[in-house]
Amino acid sequence: MREHVTRCFKDWKYEMRRIRTKLAVVETTDELFYDDSFSKKLSQRTNHLRKQNILTDVVLLVDDQMFPAHRIILATSGDYFFSMFSGSLATNEKHIRIHGVSANTMESILSYIYCGSIEISEENVQDILEASALMLLESLKERCGKFLRDRIDEENCLRIFSLSKQFSLSTLQTKTFELITSHFSELCSHPDFQLLDASALIDILSCEEISVPNEDTIFNAALTWFNYDSHQRSDDFKNILKVIHLPFVSIELLKKCKESVSVDNSNIFSLLDSAIELILSRSFNDDCFPENIGGVFPEPWMSARKCEQFVTSIVALGGPTLNIYNFEVDHWTELGKCTPRHCPGLAVLGSSIYVVGGSSEWKRKSSGECFSIESCTWSTISDMNTPRSNFGLVELRGKLYAIGGYDGNLPLRKVEVYDIKTDTWTNIQDMNSPRDGACDVSDGECLYSIGGYDGSRYLTSTDFYDPETKLWNDEKIPQLQEKRQNAMCAYYDAKIYVIGGYYDDHFHKSVEVLDLDQMKWLSVAPLPKPRHYGGASAINGRLFVCGGWSVQFPVSTVDVYSIDEDIWSTISDLPTPTMVRCSTINLHRKLMLKVTSEQSVVNKRKNTIEMLQYKVSSSI
Repeated sequence: MREHVTRCFKDWKYEMRRIRTKLAVVETTDELFYDDSFSKKLSQRTNHLRKQNILTDVVLLVDDQMFPAHRIILATSGDYFFSMFSGSLATNEKHIRIHGVSANTMESILSYIYCGSIEISEENVQDILEASALMLLESLKERCGKFLRDRIDEENCLRIFSLSKQFSLSTLQTKTFELITSHFSELCSHPDFQLLDASALIDILSCEEISVPNEDTIFNAALTWFNYDSHQRSDDFKNILKVIHLPFVSIELLKKCKESVSVDNSNIFSLLDSAIELILSRSFNDDCFPENIGGVFPEPWMSARKCEQFVTSIVALGGPTLNIYNFEVDHWTELGKCTPRHCPGLAVLGSSIYVVGGSSEWKRKSSGECFSIESCTWSTISDMNTPRSNFGLVELRGKLYAIGGYDGNLPLRKVEVYDIKTDTWTNIQDMNSPRDGACDVSDGECLYSIGGYDGSRYLTSTDFYDPETKLWNDEKIPQLQEKRQNAMCAYYDAKIYVIGGYYDDHFHKSVEVLDLDQMKWLSVAPLPKPRHYGGASAINGRLFVCGGWSVQFPVSTVDVYSIDEDIWSTISDLPTPTMVRCSTINLHRKLMLKVTSEQSVVNKRKNTIEMLQYKVSSSI
């Protein structure tokens, strides 16, 4: 009997272990079931209950309409209704009036709270934005901001900027601010400009990089805004004058303003008088005042606006001759001559211009040299690892990238980067395709090598380089519409412009634009004539296409494309018709004036000496 009991006990223990093991196996196969359709149906059913006034326990009063709802659902939507129905501020009222929202907007907001979806249109976006801000629905507010951000243009940017400030939409505010400050000269005459509040106007006029030809433009815009409602805006105008660089406004304009101001505000007159006194104490070419100048003045008054202190220009290398263009006088000035090079790379870092590679007497070069604008002298830099011509030299994040090209035998896929601090070249990952005569450009973040020739075919593909991953990708960018070698290219405002070029015996005057936001190619107005082997630069909404070849002949013309107007015009020709490499350069105004005036004198002396030498040799 005892043995039987012992055996039964052992059998029981064994069975229990078996059951526990089986349960453990079952536990490991548990799963979490999430039913999307159930959540959606639940939302739809609760919204149906609201609309049918079933189980509702509160009524929202908007205008003359009543909106039954459920406190618990409203309270879970955000802090606005949660505070209304709970805590120390809670109300037990059955009927609650909501101010600042229209009936149509309230219905849309309730549908969003119950179902999580809402229809946003150009007609209702402002109403929904205001309601979402009032009811602390942050996700909906941000969505309205994105809706507006995708539709910004010069016609609505001033209104949207005011909305972005009012509702603290920082991303929207940044984008509209950039558009306004870059097109200020045109937008300051828009009717919406006069409707800006003082805070928004001060933000805009305080921008040091605002795009204006001179401080007079800003002062006239502020005066127009003030005259729209001078009696109500006189106190604000005083604060606005403090952010304008008044001593750099023409003295005639300040005196005229003082005579025409219709309100009696001593503070305004005092500021204008102080600015006039400062102007009279300033030397003609000064762009700042000495630190020890007497009196206490607003800080912006002490120096010219940054956009006026610096000028953006074009440097162009045609043959061995390096030229710089002065926009103010529409004139090209020779800076100097480099070692003779055919199809070199050219790039700008600060006030230094780098010329690298190229060919001479059919031999590819790896050498490079640098021209200093400040000293007007040339110096050598270390050689590239690979001799090459017809390649792109592109600046990105303070370094120079030599991309592809031709080594005398084959197109190259090799890429190397130059470090200005160590004067060294370092090879990086090769491109996916060899590219001779590609369009190489940077958007400030990444590199693009577009089109070109790989040794057997003309390309429409683009190799894309991300310096963060250090990898090239030829699948990210869509194909060009046309095959192109030795086209010109430039980047401006999230778009890459590819201009002209050729393949086989077909010479292009067409222009393609890669919209980096939409990631697709678009066509714009074509060049007046086919062009290749030229240079291209983008400045202030215009593309400048310099020199190069038109079919079989070199040209010296400079064609200018207006991005906003989609039309072409011209500026002064280059001194010599030839193949060109060019780049933009940003210089202090004083340095620009110094270089162009001094080099003009040097060039005149050279021309005089050459003419005398010619006369002497002719007489002999």
